[in-house]
Amino acid sequence: MKGLQGFLTIHSPPQPNPDWDRAKADPGTSSAPYKVYNIGNNNPVELLQFIEVLEEKLGKKAKKEFLPLQDGDVPETYADIDDLYR
Repeated sequence: MKGLQGFLTIHSPPQPNPDWDRAKADPGTSSAPYKVYNIGNNNPVELLQFIEVLEEKLGKKAKKEFLPLQDGDVPETYADIDDLYR
């Protein structure tokens, strides 16, 4: 089943919640429910590895300029896909 989560969500769209309350608004259970999923990997991926995959898929080499971390740069991140599994 791993890798099929996005596919499975298409076949089970959210259903309206008849008890939805504006005072306790949860957009995932509203009268017009839609949910945005962070689709990724629960483990960090090295940036250069990610760039290599893009290069391979696009058939183009990236022009890389290596600089120190800039203001606002995040040294490590990953996608929390727990909602997608649920």
